[in-house]
Amino acid sequence: MTVSSGLRVPKPLGDFLILRAVRASAGTCVAVSDRASLEAGARLARQDGIFAAPEGAACFAALDQLLKSGFLTPDQKIVVYNTGAGLKYLEAYSTLFPRTAESESDKLGGLITPR
Repeated sequence: MTVSSGLRVPKPLGDFLILRAVRASAGTCVAVSDRASLEAGARLARQDGIFAAPEGAACFAALDQLLKSGFLTPDQKIVVYNTGAGLKYLEAYSTLFPRTAESESDKLGGLITPR
């Protein structure tokens, strides 16, 4: 199970076409965890102001892996598509920013007392 609903596909219709294209282009595939996807999405929002859906953020997490491995290099032209908004995934992203009674109290100047 994944938080990226757009990646939850029980039977992809074009799976064999995608694999054929990856092999014909000497491409590769990588897997990324939900955590890596959400962290990449939060970093993208913080650094570039783009709040990507976890599916799009997964592409940036994969890009990080491909750059680290040397499969891609920073001097290459790289296009990453994102077609979804992170606003639809606030609950998933909230896992990166846990809330506690103490943090709420601090933010509101002590107006909330922890139970």
